[in-house]
Amino acid sequence: MVGIRSMGLALESIVGFKYEGKPICMLPEYQIRNLLQVANERFKENTKRIERFRTLLKELSQQGGDVGAKGKGADGGDWEDAEARKARKRAEGLEKAQKGRAMKEVGGQDLVDSGVEGMADIGFLEEENT
Repeated sequence: MVGIRSMGLALESIVGFKYEGKPICMLPEYQIRNLLQVANERFKENTKRIERFRTLLKELSQQGGDVGAKGKGADGGDWEDAEARKARKRAEGLEKAQKGRAMKEVGGQDLVDSGVEGMADIGFLEEENT
């Protein structure tokens, strides 16, 4: 059994309420029509996503492959499993740290320490307080 969670393309909106047992609509008809149009578009897109997932799941189950390890992402690239992502992220972090150390050695000490790399001082706060 597999459980799948997704935020999907949800839509929530208050359109009315009950007052003394009587339903009260808070929105004019044109706004309700707009909400209906947006909801229908989201239903269509969610249906497409579900179908893509279903197709991929069938393909992987027929191949006998590892469902979590391979597949195509939205950008057409291969998905990576958790260990591969962890290794990639670690390498990226080490590279970023190494660049930061190199920048300090070159003379960018004040920029790195201040945390405002390359930001211009526009002075709008000082002008507002005067």
